[in-house]
Amino acid sequence: MKKEKFLLNPHAPDAFSPDVMHKAVLNGIDFGLPNHIWDAINDAFEYYWDVEVGLGGWVDLDSATDSISNRLLKENIIYPFDKLVTIVGIMFDWIEQIPGALIDYEEVEAPLNNSCGDEINEEERLFFEKLMQEEEECDF
Repeated sequence: MKKEKFLLNPHAPDAFSPDVMHKAVLNGIDFGLPNHIWDAINDAFEYYWDVEVGLGGWVDLDSATDSISNRLLKENIIYPFDKLVTIVGIMFDWIEQIPGALIDYEEVEAPLNNSCGDEINEEERLFFEKLMQEEEECDF
């Protein structure tokens, strides 16, 4: 039986949506993935992305897979870890293709204005530059 493949565009406005992500995963796997398992994986991934990592945090395959696996177990869902690694890897590969989905810290510059729109002074600017440099040097 031939598996259906989906034509996907990482530049589409809905590229980061659960529906498109699901199709990207289905395109990349050669095993079955029941919808209720996908829903649980997606919910756990959203929690990992939004809560555990948060804005500007670092993501990696190991921590994401561990987090998702733990959340599945809390919901009494047992799913093969090797398949979960494959699924999460495909999700990360897809996200990397979506423009703006990940922050490239090498292209981030220290702000010229604060959140109120006021210009920041040199001391504040140096603080931001030092903070960004420290984040780049961190080994997570």
